Amino acid sequence: MSRFTQPAIVLLIAGCALVGTASFGTPAIEQGPAASSIDPQMIEAGRKSFETNCGECHTIVKDGRPSMGPNLWGLMGKKLGSNSSEFTYSDALFNSTLTWTPENLDKWIKSPPEFVPDNAMPYIGMEDAAERKAIVAYIGKASAQE
Repeated sequence: MSRFTQPAIVLLIAGCALVGTASFGTPAIEQGPAASSIDPQMIEAGRKSFETNCGECHTIVKDGRPSMGPNLWGLMGKKLGSNSSEFTYSDALFNSTLTWTPENLDKWIKSPPEFVPDNAMPYIGMEDAAERKAIVAYIGKASAQE
């Protein structure tokens, strides 16, 4: 039996499946306070891409409540399926032993079904590696618990 008990949300999450096409360069992925050393233009590009591709379903707000998807504040370093106690994760994410790192987040954004099979997020993924890196850099900076 799945822990994901709100199938209607799955249909609404489909709005998150938009894939941007801009190119943003390929600097290294960083998180937290170190993310401040990333080019501010890359962070801004990541913010814009996040809003276009992820913002329909996710927020990055300290003490924020989940929307269609979980709030991503403080995501880095946490076990998959554990970031929001107020969100019902799929069994695949909840039972995963992986941790959110910049590299794992990049793999997730590239293809959620390949990274964690049987997860409930109907996002098809993003091929553009540079755009993914920009989004990961933005999430790392925006969700840092400082």
